[in-house]
Amino acid sequence: MESSSQIDAASVPVSTTKDVLIVGVSHPSANAPAEIKQNGGVPVELRQKIGAMVARARQAGYNLEARQIAPEELGDKVDEIKQLLQQKQWDGYIVGFGLRGDPSLTVHFEALVNAGREICPNAKMGFNTHPLDLLETVERMFQ
Repeated sequence: MESSSQIDAASVPVSTTKDVLIVGVSHPSANAPAEIKQNGGVPVELRQKIGAMVARARQAGYNLEARQIAPEELGDKVDEIKQLLQQKQWDGYIVGFGLRGDPSLTVHFEALVNAGREICPNAKMGFNTHPLDLLETVERMFQ
């Protein structure tokens, strides 16, 4: 005899929310290539556009948590990002193009990528090409 407390698995909603940590630079470094400095745009305008993109991502089921770090502070912040990576089970981890595309930040880029691989080995890694293609990057990660 079946218990009346059994739940039909088909009736239980499945969460599709994906938690994604994004680490990027707050502004291009002095040594950044021209394409990164051009992509940076006007900081206030860019922040507004990123805010709108994050809202669209949340509507699509993605919980984006971003940390923007000044390039000159990256050396001191890698351990802070490692702690953040340990705080929850992240579904995805993005290291922004401002870090990846700036040769003067390569050592920090490598440290952040390796931290993600070591601490969150099951998280999907993503790499955007511009601050405003984050949603496209996240969607691509989970296709």
